[in-house]
Amino acid sequence: MSSLSTDEALTRLKGQHKLYIQLIESFLKDNSKLENVLNDLFNQKKFETLFIKVHSLKSNAIYIGAIDLYEQSAILEKELEQFKNKADDINEEELALLKSLLNNITDPLKSLITELSEIMFNKVQTDETIQMTAKLKDSLNNIMPLLKSSDFSVEQYMPALMTLVKSTPLEIKVQQLVEWVDEVEFEKASALTEQLLNNLSRHDRDS
Repeated sequence: MSSLSTDEALTRLKGQHKLYIQLIESFLKDNSKLENVLNDLFNQKKFETLFIKVHSLKSNAIYIGAIDLYEQSAILEKELEQFKNKADDINEEELALLKSLLNNITDPLKSLITELSEIMFNKVQTDETIQMTAKLKDSLNNIMPLLKSSDFSVEQYMPALMTLVKSTPLEIKVQQLVEWVDEVEFEKASALTEQLLNNLSRHDRDS
């Protein structure tokens, strides 16, 4: 993604993808409201607290590979150093400079939070799909022997199957399977079950 140097971050983390995801989740949790917090601290001239917040943001940014945000935070941090204990001495020109430097942080921070939120949402969706697929394969493997032996007890598994695939691309296929079981078309149901299992296994190999 444009706001992150993912390769650089992973190199720093020695390729630990799981840790990187955890750092992104932590960054989102800690900084999703930070834009408002930083602006409020600036408006209240609480420069010492603002300095601490910017320093923390700088450290967090480098860990996830947000290089531009890291560099802009470092610039503001350096400027705040001289004012953190003497907010009353700052003049209008210096105040305008700090505000400009703060905007250089809050604007990209807002964009980054939006991008990261979308990434994590997609990750959750992917994880849920993987879990659903695994459960579906287990269920289909369980009913296959019952279908091949024309065992009517297979009917009890149908409601759970439909719930599992509800609102997914597989819903239509599983609905057909349920209908054939209801119609005691076990041979057709068995063939469809085998086809579904083959497709799921092929998808696992390709992904």
